[in-house]
Amino acid sequence: MTKKFSAFVILLMAFTFSMAASGARIQQDELASAPESYIRDIKLIGGNSSEVSSLKAKARKEGWTVIESDLNAGTRGDIIYLCYKTGTGGDCITDLYLSSSHNPVGGSITVKGREYTLCPKDGGIHFTHINGDLNSNAGGDDIHLYYTKDRFGDGRALTDIWFNASAKGAVGKNGTDEAYDLNKGAGGDDIFLHFSTTKSSSSSSSSSSTTVSNSPKPSSGGEKYVSAVKLIGGSSSEVSSLKAKARKEGWTVIESDLNAGTRGDIIYLCYKTGTGGNCITDLYLSSRSNPVSGSLTVGGRSYTLCPYEGGSHFTGIKGDLNSNAGGDDIHIYYTQDSFGDGRRVTGIWFNASSGGAVGKDGGSAYDLNKGAGGDDIFMHFSTR
Repeated sequence: MTKKFSAFVILLMAFTFSMAASGARIQQDELASAPESYIRDIKLIGGNSSEVSSLKAKARKEGWTVIESDLNAGTRGDIIYLCYKTGTGGDCITDLYLSSSHNPVGGSITVKGREYTLCPKDGGIHFTHINGDLNSNAGGDDIHLYYTKDRFGDGRALTDIWFNASAKGAVGKNGTDEAYDLNKGAGGDDIFLHFSTTKSSSSSSSSSSTTVSNSPKPSSGGEKYVSAVKLIGGSSSEVSSLKAKARKEGWTVIESDLNAGTRGDIIYLCYKTGTGGNCITDLYLSSRSNPVSGSLTVGGRSYTLCPYEGGSHFTGIKGDLNSNAGGDDIHIYYTQDSFGDGRRVTGIWFNASSGGAVGKDGGSAYDLNKGAGGDDIFMHFSTR
């Protein structure tokens, strides 16, 4: 090899390396400047079981995320859920406010110079008539939710909303620091409102930001996926205790009794989310009378029986979704094995619609109360 040719090769390699490094920097810059998603809209839906089931399905079709926490849980009042939409840009919610005024302002109120708007509501006549009171038909305090899109000096924007039994860091009543139970005076479960915000170093358009959370919920930079599931079931008193315990342990309880309308055990599905690779990729319903306790193989993937906890009968029959209700033997399995499209489960819900629902043994949509009477209950999940 001549000296001239050697020099040319060296120059070419240097140029190639430089272009690759430049491309890497451009890609990193593009990722760093990618728009972050914030909560832009919220609304409440409330009413009886059939009203709310229909409203939840409608909300999801319209692009709303339904937070699966009944804000009247444990009472005999209306079933109430908070829904939200996310987006990018400046039109985002910056703060939430709980008012205990007996006569809430239908439009907006002013708090420390900012305008807060009463959360929109949809649902039953009583719920809408009392402007979305979070204790609707349950007695107790009059509690209404307001939001603002007015700016704060740190450029904050809401990134997440959740509810649990922990008072630590929860939203207070009328702007106070004392955490406010959304079932105050109505009995039922302890339910506290939490939210997290992203605070920019200068303004909401700055790319330098840190997440600030109002509660002990762990925050992370990645997208959240369902990482674990479990069932709790038994009598009313057993399940009430199990729900409280699950929430304290960081589980989200999906407020849909999977035996609703029957005289069987009360059954709820709980889940946890995470951001790493250890996530659930598929759910499966089996109607075997003797479910495999460990795992079964479907389509070359290993599916594990959903863990269960609760009353002696419910645990004795390994979490049968028709426990003490007769009907078909129905068990939930899950897998964390990968799919070719890299799918991960992002949400789980139950309603009366068979459209797109999970089938039995991989077949068509399957009613979880099959053979037991009661409500039509179908399991749905989303993936990304």
